[in-house]
Amino acid sequence: MCYILQTGVLRMASPGRSLLNKVETALKRLGSRLLPLVLLPLALLIAAACSSKSNNTSNTNNAGASGVAATSQSFDQVATDSDAAGTNAKFSITKMTTAVNQPVTVNVSNKGKAIHNFHVLNVQDAAGKDIKDDLIPAGGSNTLTFTIAKAGTYNFQCDVHPTTMKGTITVQ
Repeated sequence: MCYILQTGVLRMASPGRSLLNKVETALKRLGSRLLPLVLLPLALLIAAACSSKSNNTSNTNNAGASGVAATSQSFDQVATDSDAAGTNAKFSITKMTTAVNQPVTVNVSNKGKAIHNFHVLNVQDAAGKDIKDDLIPAGGSNTLTFTIAKAGTYNFQCDVHPTTMKGTITVQ
């Protein structure tokens, strides 16, 4: 299966998933006239993300004057591959650890040529929603924030490349 982003249009090189067909159809409907309106906000978002502090992991535990700690966990996850087919696709972080009921933010940057996403399997966030972001085109990024209320070890993956782009998040 091969997906190629050319001149702002996702083109399918072989039969694929119906979701990707919908993405392709939506992008074709936008046409080249609306492409700058879509790409400008995306470029601004990427520029803002690139100018911020970049760590693979950070654990912030700042106690204020009252001594009460505000705790959060943040991971900068990078998705990479060798070509539009997703050859050698991988995540930069394959093991994450966090605490029960602790907000977790995963900043996913797609540095590859294929589309990717981030999906934590078999668990929902504290609000009862699936922990999953949208498909991210090459060069794009997305931020996913969630809280897991039950201790355990959960698998995460890229739904487009589940056999090579995977890892675990341990909630203690």
